[in-house]
Amino acid sequence: MNINSIHKNANIYHKSDSKGKNSINSSDNAVRSNSIIDKVEISSEARRLGSIQNKIDQGFYDRPEVIRQVASNLSNDL
Repeated sequence: MNINSIHKNANIYHKSDSKGKNSINSSDNAVRSNSIIDKVEISSEARRLGSIQNKIDQGFYDRPEVIRQVASNLSNDL
């Protein structure tokens, strides 16, 4: 996601307030050096669903023999 500034080149610090600006920059650097790296883990269930989605996209479930088998399984479950 990209967040663009409304006022390009806007200075949020008063020119005489260089001390406050420097202290904020140094605290930002401390936070960055101690930050935690995020990671994404995909569960085995999500991976399985991804393979099913691939079969749907490729038309696997549109084949007549697959439709018959799914219908048969559904009628047995009812």
